Amino acid sequence: MDISKTAAPNRSTPADTPGTPDTGYRPSDHERERQRYRRSRKRRHTWISTLCTLLALVVVGAAVVASPGWERVDRLFFDGAELRSAFPDLLRGFWLNIQMFLVAEVLILVLGLLIALVRVTRAPGLQPLRLAATVYVDVFRGVPTLLLIFLVGFGLPRCNCRAPPPSPGSSA
Repeated sequence: MDISKTAAPNRSTPADTPGTPDTGYRPSDHERERQRYRRSRKRRHTWISTLCTLLALVVVGAAVVASPGWERVDRLFFDGAELRSAFPDLLRGFWLNIQMFLVAEVLILVLGLLIALVRVTRAPGLQPLRLAATVYVDVFRGVPTLLLIFLVGFGLPRCNCRAPPPSPGSSA
């Protein structure tokens, strides 16, 4: 087969594409047609998926509003006056959540650093601590979070662990 008869990419001159460097490549008419088709298909698929999503949301919303208990749900959960009266409590709860996050973040960073340092140390006297840190990390990594929440939330209260008694100088 003669190489000169095979399809070679069309060469363009810098005057054909102003403002772009001459790379020597210009897509063929067939390739440009493919790109146009792909763009139109992508637009069509985007419109279809958007319309289907909106239709699904309208159907679900209509089903919820038409359900028999909607009036009660609307009165209990979507009452603007109730929201306005509870808003200060919501803000206080949100502020408490931020404070708990900040304290927990510092404690978690310190605890994580200590565990990491214990795990990488090679001192023979710290072997029991290294073993405990390895077991702790492996258990908390391997057990699903929801199961850990259930263990802490429901398991620890069943242990009947009592808080330490208040110190004599504090008011209980």
